[in-house]
Amino acid sequence: MLKIIICIVAILFSNGLFAAHYDKLYVFGDSLSDAGYQNKNPNIPINKQATFTNTIPGQAASVWPQSLSQLLNMKMIIANDHNPMIKGQYTDGTLHGTDYAAGGATTAELGIGKMGLYSPPSVSLQIKRYLDQHGGHADPAALYIVEGGANNLLAYFETLHSDPKAYYFMMQVASYDVSSSIKRLHLAGAKHIMFMGLFNILAAPIAKLPVDEKVKQQLPEIIHHFNHAILKQLASGSIHVTVVYINLYHLYNKVINDTNDLGYTIVDHKIFKFTNVRDPACGLIPKSALVCQIPTDREQYMFTDLFHPTSYMHDLIANYVYSLIQNRHP
Repeated sequence: MLKIIICIVAILFSNGLFAAHYDKLYVFGDSLSDAGYQNKNPNIPINKQATFTNTIPGQAASVWPQSLSQLLNMKMIIANDHNPMIKGQYTDGTLHGTDYAAGGATTAELGIGKMGLYSPPSVSLQIKRYLDQHGGHADPAALYIVEGGANNLLAYFETLHSDPKAYYFMMQVASYDVSSSIKRLHLAGAKHIMFMGLFNILAAPIAKLPVDEKVKQQLPEIIHHFNHAILKQLASGSIHVTVVYINLYHLYNKVINDTNDLGYTIVDHKIFKFTNVRDPACGLIPKSALVCQIPTDREQYMFTDLFHPTSYMHDLIANYVYSLIQNRHP
């Protein structure tokens, strides 16, 4: 009987049916992962969370880190307002949160924001702040998830630059920012790290905005190159870091293709039925998902605004990440 029990347990673990236990979840990134960094922004409507997606009444989680923390049986993750440059008007200065992501963050230096009112800390600065707050040591029992790079690309779009080679170079620099930050976490003691890659931006409604046609044609390859450059950099050099790759590029394409072909998609045994995978729930007139509260009949859209996913899509992302944790044990 004992041998049978041992065999059953071994099979369950080999199939990934038990997720590894982590004492905390730390997230670094931009608006995709922002759990409420601008929690005192006066422009946010009443009864809406300070996240770049819609808030569903009666549902505590809006963004994927919040949903993932619940799937991991943790207390729901909250934002860490760690940047001393923006005390007062836009944040409340909370330092005990474990989600360091900030809307508008780039991979290094200053992100996209309102100078003087809101200057989002970069991904590299977020990780530095985390280590500074913890004496230079990363908790070896925690799970770390790092993403970034979208705002580097979006900021370059605004210049209307027409040379694809310039985009390749800019995103190559950004890839070194991300891989260097992950290596810094690793050297500080982090044992469990996941890297979330960029999705195909042309899959979002933002693709409808004017972008040079040569750049648009090369954009999928530019993003693919950025994602895999980071993985290659982490596996090379004197410091090798093993990470679990969260392939949003594949995930977004799967959601769109499955919805168009079948009317639904399945992630980690859960069925998701999107009612729209093309248009922004907030309407075609550009309006930030931070301040837009979408109508209830559009809650199962894929995108809130021109770029950001809805809470429904965030839930799908969380389930996808959770399935990777179950099967890959980062």
